[in-house]
Amino acid sequence: MEYECFSNIGAHRENDEDAVMAVKLTAIFESKPVEVGIFTVADGMGGAQAGEYASRICSTYIISQIVRSLCNSDLSHSTIEERIRKIIKEDNKIIMNEAKENPMKYDGMGTTITMGIILGDSLHCFNVGDSRTYIINEISNDIKQITRDHSIVQDLVDDGKISKEDARDHPKGNIVTRVLGHPSGMNIDYFRKNLYSDDILLFCCDGLTDMVNDDMIKEIVLNKKRSLKEITKDLVDEANAKGGMDNISGILVKPSKDLLSKHRIISDTVIKK
Repeated sequence: MEYECFSNIGAHRENDEDAVMAVKLTAIFESKPVEVGIFTVADGMGGAQAGEYASRICSTYIISQIVRSLCNSDLSHSTIEERIRKIIKEDNKIIMNEAKENPMKYDGMGTTITMGIILGDSLHCFNVGDSRTYIINEISNDIKQITRDHSIVQDLVDDGKISKEDARDHPKGNIVTRVLGHPSGMNIDYFRKNLYSDDILLFCCDGLTDMVNDDMIKEIVLNKKRSLKEITKDLVDEANAKGGMDNISGILVKPSKDLLSKHRIISDTVIKK
C-alpha cells in the first residue's frame, strides 16, 4: 500500500484549517495477516484557531481510537461499521463540549470528515460534510465519487432544482448541512466498496474539488509514469492556478496490488443511518 498526504494553504487563506492523517499497519485476524490503512481528511471551520483545533481533535481522536480497537482485536469487517460510527459520535460530542467550555475561543467551531479504512480488499468509508472520497480506476479510465456531499447545493441537485454544473458556482456552495461539532454530526454516511488492483483512492477537502472538477482530477491522477508525490503536487498546483480560494488537502492511496482482485467489477453497498 502506497500513499501520499498533501496540504496547502491556498492562495487566499492566512491559516490552514485542514487536518490530514494516515496510518498503515499490519493486523492479524483469524491467524491471517492483513494490511490495514486508515486515512482521514478533516476541513475545520469557525475561525482560524477554532477551525484548526476542530479538525485536529477530529482526526487525532478517530485515528487513536481505531488503532486501539485494532490492538484489542475489536475491529473486523463485521464490526467495523458499528465501531466507527460510535467513535465518530464520541468525537462529535468532544468537539461540542470543547466549544461549550471555551466559548470565547471555540464557539461555532466544527469540521467535516471523510475517512476510509482499507481492510484487506475492502474500503470502509465514512463521511460527514462535503469533504469527499473518490475511486479512480486506471483500466476503465473512470472516476467515481463514493461519498455524498452534505450541503445545500447537493440537496438542490438531488431535488432536480439545479444541475451539477450550476452547483459549482452557486452562492450557497459553501454551506454544509452536517458537520462535527453540531448535533447534525451524529448523522454519518457509511459506504463499503470492494477494491481492485487498478484502483486509486483520493480523500480530499472541498478546497480541491471546488477548484478542480472531477474530469481534471482524473486526468491528473491517471497521467502515467509519475510518483504519488508528483501527482499530489500537480493537484495542488492546478487548484491554486484555478484560484486557490481555500486550503487544499487530501491523501492519494494505491492499495496493495497483491491483496486485491485483478479487475474491477462495479458493486456498491451504501448504508445510511
